[in-house]
Amino acid sequence: MKQELLRGSGCLAEVPAILAGQRVLLLTGRSAGATPEVEALARELGQVGTLQHVAFSTPLLDTREVDRVAASIEPRPDAIVAVGGGSIQDLAKCLKATWDCEVATVDELLGEVLGAGRQSEDSPGPGDGAGRVRGHETVHVAVPTTAGTGSEATCFATVYRDLRKESLEDPRLLPAVAVLDPTLLRGVPARVAGPCALDTLSQAIESVASRRATDASVDLAIEAVGLAAGAVLPAVLHRDLDAMARMQLASYRAGQAIQLTRTTLAHGLSYALSAHFGVPHGLAVFLVLPAVVRFNAGVGPEDCLDERGPAHYHARMERLFATLDVADHEALASWAEGLLARLGFSPRLADHGIEPADLRRIVDSALGSARSGNNPRRPRFEDLVDAIRST
Repeated sequence: MKQELLRGSGCLAEVPAILAGQRVLLLTGRSAGATPEVEALARELGQVGTLQHVAFSTPLLDTREVDRVAASIEPRPDAIVAVGGGSIQDLAKCLKATWDCEVATVDELLGEVLGAGRQSEDSPGPGDGAGRVRGHETVHVAVPTTAGTGSEATCFATVYRDLRKESLEDPRLLPAVAVLDPTLLRGVPARVAGPCALDTLSQAIESVASRRATDASVDLAIEAVGLAAGAVLPAVLHRDLDAMARMQLASYRAGQAIQLTRTTLAHGLSYALSAHFGVPHGLAVFLVLPAVVRFNAGVGPEDCLDERGPAHYHARMERLFATLDVADHEALASWAEGLLARLGFSPRLADHGIEPADLRRIVDSALGSARSGNNPRRPRFEDLVDAIRST
């Protein structure tokens, strides 16, 4: 599916003309819905079509919340304009999937590639898109208000069921339109912008490391790292508009990269930190990233999951080291810990409420995630517990 990309300050104003004459659901975060830009968008959408506005906020998107929102919308819209962070974009994708596939609950679709049954662990991408959609396809216009998840560039959604992370995936879940308007990032506080920026960097770094990395995905991920590394501090700490625009593009490029590769072990470990300890997602990933980087440094022929071998993995990482001007895995891990501190976050898990006794449960949860199988080095339980204990 080809996506239309709008970029630049003020480009949000182009959206109403695209959706003229349609029934539109405007889906926003509670704070995003009150901004002047979004209030103007709502007025103009109401003038050119039929508008329903839902403001939504949740730390973790749960299947029951999706079903509640889906049941409250009548009639079903022709289009969803989702203005918000990753959870809002994931909610829009889940609503689209529920309505387009004409199912009663999103639970019926979880774990499936909607067009081709269950996803194979050996298949990096979505299915062929045949057979599940029964009704009309709902148009999704993704308007990110954070520079973080890159959800506007992917065809999958994250949702939790009983505090366990699940995925929904299909080629048609790629938003039809992505709107990168950096003016929408200005009102995001540093405590939110920081974890979002860390998510962008984590996704890009993990995409380079992924056993499914390709030349195209590495190019996208390296571009994302280069953009974000220079922009993260002025964007988060000083709210510099040009830096926020670079972070927004970095997030989009990182999303395009993980669309090809998916994320790896650091994301797998992070889900329990968010679900059970309330650590914001991007921060949770970056807290465990240094341990994963150090763990992956020891990959050898006997435990390399990348069929191209350890040398291929190390060659990709050399490109990453050069982009960040670091010497090796240890220097990359130290750089990540230093960035956490510069953004005002402790790199120690204990300072986020996670005790040594919790580590075995966190690792056990990660090893049950598909993200762990995407890692370049085969994760072993005790080795991971030891690696994370050092943080």
